[in-house]
Amino acid sequence: MNILAEGEGAYLEPDPDGFRAWVRDHKLRTLVNKLMSEQEAVVRFVSGGDYFAYDCNDFQRGPSALLREVIRQGKKDV
Repeated sequence: MNILAEGEGAYLEPDPDGFRAWVRDHKLRTLVNKLMSEQEAVVRFVSGGDYFAYDCNDFQRGPSALLREVIRQGKKDV
């Protein structure tokens, strides 16, 4: 958060061709079950200091279970 307070930050332009090359070389081609609980998903994909965008809660009833799980696990600076 110090970077935001200073008003400076590094912006990296997206590289779609580089991303496609990475996916082509690293994506698993086997059928893998990707279902997991909210607890497992937050442990696996959310870490401290991540940006967390949450929208459409009031009008479209967004998925609040994941937000509650982040709070329940006590993740900081998300």
